[in-house]
Amino acid sequence: MLEDELAFLIHLVSKSHNRPTMKCPLLENLNFGKLMKLALRNNVLYYVTREMLLTERMNFSDDVFRLLEKTVKLCNEEVNKIKSAIEVLEYCLDDYVLIKTCKGFSRLPDDLDVYVPDFNQALNSLKRHLRMLDYSTELREAVFGSNKVAKLHVHSKIVWVGGAAFVDDALLRTEPHNVVWHGVKVAVPNNEAEFLINTAHVNYEKLYIDLVELLYLCQLASQVEWKTVWAQAAKYRWKRALERTIELLDALHQVLYSDRSPFADLIGHRGEKDLDRLELPTPLPRSHIISSLMEKGVVTYALKRALKSMRILLTGQTYGEAKIPSELQIYEKVYSLNWAMD
Repeated sequence: MLEDELAFLIHLVSKSHNRPTMKCPLLENLNFGKLMKLALRNNVLYYVTREMLLTERMNFSDDVFRLLEKTVKLCNEEVNKIKSAIEVLEYCLDDYVLIKTCKGFSRLPDDLDVYVPDFNQALNSLKRHLRMLDYSTELREAVFGSNKVAKLHVHSKIVWVGGAAFVDDALLRTEPHNVVWHGVKVAVPNNEAEFLINTAHVNYEKLYIDLVELLYLCQLASQVEWKTVWAQAAKYRWKRALERTIELLDALHQVLYSDRSPFADLIGHRGEKDLDRLELPTPLPRSHIISSLMEKGVVTYALKRALKSMRILLTGQTYGEAKIPSELQIYEKVYSLNWAMD
């Protein structure tokens, strides 16, 4: 059966989504250390600790309550850095979108991924306010930040695995819109571009699906124009990879939620409901990864240069230490080995 800690986590993060199929375990019956580690690995440590403080206070021991309070305090400090970064973006740039960053949760990303159509103008403007921490001439990417401002990873194009593209730049600039994230408005791409970017990232860089990604992609799926999505994936030679990813998302949704999957009408395959084999994060199968690299024509690059892909092909461990560094740093400050259960 599904582990109680994972079942509890799914219930807690699904409040704005759908009703899970499994029963919600009682908090007092859970291994708190395992629960926090699962939250970390699914990039919902901040969200979960805040929700637990708001909804479950009476069931906590004093020690656990203090740990949760300390976690939220440190996370709030990171949120202030994120807000400062957004202020800099709004002041410096007239044309930008945050990509694969705002995913419907008050999460803490490692950095804020920013796409800009005019890369040189963006660099010149940001240099006047922030220190450049890294720069890639080949990829035309740069990282900015400071002690009080979250890292801004500025992209001139969206590429992975050897500089391969996955979506038209023109689509990224088409009809962006604003969302509220951490209490402030930010510009994000249209739903089709955002869905393509996130699924491409899963297939060619991230290599696993965590709970945040699952819920975010399910949310986007009900709002995208699929003709555009399929055409873009076909144009950039990763349509079959996208189809397999949608099959996996559909199967996960069937296992976890009682309502109809937003992908149900797109595919003929229906995943089997099997709680015994479910884990989150869910690694992409090795066969899926190899097929995706072959379809994209980047197997040689992956074998020669991508150590991450080599590890996956040889060991089958696709998500490894699947933790977001900013939340990981907070986790390590707060939770001793007594709580960090394997």
